[in-house]
Formats: sequence, C-alpha cells, structure tokens
Amino acid sequence: RLGQNIRTARLRRKIPLDELAERIGVSRFALADAERGKPTSSIVVYAGAEPKRVARLALALHAAPGAH
Repeated sequence: RLGQNIRTARLRRKIPLDELAERIGVSRFALADAERGKPTSSIVVYAGAEPKRVARLALALHAAPGAH
C-alpha cells in the first residue's frame, strides 16, 4: 500500500522516478522496489525505522506525512 501511494503521488506530480529517488536519498532501484510493494525495499524498512525519511518523502511529493 505504501508503494502504491508513493507511485500514485509521484505520477500525479509528474516527478520522474530518478528525480524523486535523488530528492529522498535512495537509489532508483530502491524506490522502484518500494513502488512495486517489495517488503525488503530500503524505503519500506526506513519508513518504519526513520520518521525523517518519511518526512523527506512527503516533502519531495509535496504531501503532509500521514495524509492520504
């Protein structure tokens, strides 16, 4: 679900995968894995362990953390 939300928000804002990955400090492969729902993706792991990473992702997507 997290990955689907990331992908939907990214596509709505017309942000290329590479650009978003760079903004949040992960590889494009990690971001692609997260968007596909891979539970071992570093983004999914960091989302549980590092709230700052979630805030960076939300900022990069211009969304409030926790907003749906």
